[in-house]
Amino acid sequence: MKKLLFAVTIFYFSLIRIDNLSAQLYINGGSLYLDSGSVVNVKGDLLSNANINGAGKVLLNGTVAQNVHMNGSLVPSLEINNTQNISLLSGIKIKDSLKFVNGKILVGNNDLTISSKTICSGMGAGKFVETNGTGQFYIELSENITSKECPIGASNLYRPVYFSTTATSFSNGKLGARVIAVASPSKPATVSDYLKVYWPISRNGIIGTVNAIGQYIDPTDINGTESSLKGFYHDGTTWYTGNSTSDNITNMVGAEILASIGELYGMNFSQLAKLTIKAYLEGYYNANILTSTLYYLGMSNNTNACDSINIGLWSSNNLSSTAPSLSINAILQTNGQATVQLPNSAIGNNYYVALKHRNSLETWSSNPILISDSSSYDFTDNLSKAYGNGINPSMKNMGNGKYAIYSGDLNQDGTADILDMQVCENDAFNFSYGYIDSDCNGDGASDALDMQIIENNSILVLFSARP
Repeated sequence: MKKLLFAVTIFYFSLIRIDNLSAQLYINGGSLYLDSGSVVNVKGDLLSNANINGAGKVLLNGTVAQNVHMNGSLVPSLEINNTQNISLLSGIKIKDSLKFVNGKILVGNNDLTISSKTICSGMGAGKFVETNGTGQFYIELSENITSKECPIGASNLYRPVYFSTTATSFSNGKLGARVIAVASPSKPATVSDYLKVYWPISRNGIIGTVNAIGQYIDPTDINGTESSLKGFYHDGTTWYTGNSTSDNITNMVGAEILASIGELYGMNFSQLAKLTIKAYLEGYYNANILTSTLYYLGMSNNTNACDSINIGLWSSNNLSSTAPSLSINAILQTNGQATVQLPNSAIGNNYYVALKHRNSLETWSSNPILISDSSSYDFTDNLSKAYGNGINPSMKNMGNGKYAIYSGDLNQDGTADILDMQVCENDAFNFSYGYIDSDCNGDGASDALDMQIIENNSILVLFSARP
């Protein structure tokens, strides 16, 4: 007969059931306390709807596949010694230690959470947390960490993530990671040197810098030339190279994690052309600095994130088309800059640059610009930088030789007028707050300040101008 062992102190024993036929540990609403040094050897499944307390250890030591159904509850320490693997049927938290002797934990669509002080050991090939679904490996933290290892992998290959933080504050801080053993679906088609694995990353409740490093398998995960790989972070729209690292010896790539959801990846930086745009938004402008709307509204962890914009590149022989040759979404920073990566095929071509923002007049460059491997265009330093319609100024003079794109076109019909004013008045009447198009100054509310901007620009009878 299979049995459960050793030195276990149990409170409310009547609520603990041991199934001798399957050697399950089943806790239903009771309290199980494991003294320091005690071990519960489970040959079957582990099921509980309550925390397991104390400083002891649960050993999953079966000879067939085992299931863990903790309903998000906590285990002090967990050891895995099952070559047939462990499957999570619900979330689990591990407080003190997670040790791998044999086998993997398959999370499926459930989360496995540790703290910054949880010690992970024994992980390696065939011994790790496999993120084989939507579930993540999470680290909860209230203090900074350095090279904290997330023991994750795919198939039988170990591909961990290492987190480091330099944060100024934590509010229910949490970092999450998965690993998916295919090339990133966001990878530009022109890139030929890249990894065939990427790491979806999440961050919440952390103000400050978060860096992540992913470790890949050489040569399994490499397409092309490994020495050309650099670390990139993708926030869903833009590739960033902040704090980019790469190491061909340890097979690692890293980058700064800027947004609440994104991915870490490795590819060839030189195969992407870079375009940096500088532009000010009238309503968001204050002495060469733009309001950090996305950050203040909790939509970005980047303190310099102003708002989303779209950069359209239009070829001179494609002006009659309904769509630009290239269209890229980007985050405009508080200094007015937005940097995007373009496919290498754009190099050597001339494009008009068209900027679109959710409540501003679409504004085009006065002339096409030549795209090189690193190009830039500054709308802010001269009125002539924007395409003019010959009647009204194409941008607003903000003083001190700086110019800004006009605000107030809420419905994106190319002008600021009574239709836009009506939208703003309705939102103001309803005390609308948050990320709303009628918020022309980016302060998170629709009110008289926004209406004033629209009214002033409607008097000017402004129209968006393009070639």
